[in-house]
Amino acid sequence: DMEAFGPHLVSLNTPLTNSVKDLRSQVAREACITISLMTLKLGMQLDHLGEALLPALFQVLPNSAKVMASSANTCVMFIITHVHAPRFLPLFCSQITNKSAVVRKRIADHFNHILHTWSRSSLER
Repeated sequence: DMEAFGPHLVSLNTPLTNSVKDLRSQVAREACITISLMTLKLGMQLDHLGEALLPALFQVLPNSAKVMASSANTCVMFIITHVHAPRFLPLFCSQITNKSAVVRKRIADHFNHILHTWSRSSLER
């Protein structure tokens, strides 16, 4: 039943990206909650969508509005917990040199989570 939903996820890329980056904290928070629930239910079917959403979520991490920053961080954690896609790793690597100390700290936390939860085969691809 959920497998039929996978091909239609591409059409959600732009609306979800825009919602995550929305300046209204409630909209961004609800978008992050929606993405988190989608990763929980759909798992690896969200690999392409996750790849498109992670850069937008990284942009929100240093936001001074705690609601938006914590929602984005939680959403990234849900994505990397339920979608073990090796193509996420270069996205995280590109953020290691981010000028924001908050982003660098969060990326280090995310790498730690990835290294402790992903299978070795997922990391070696």
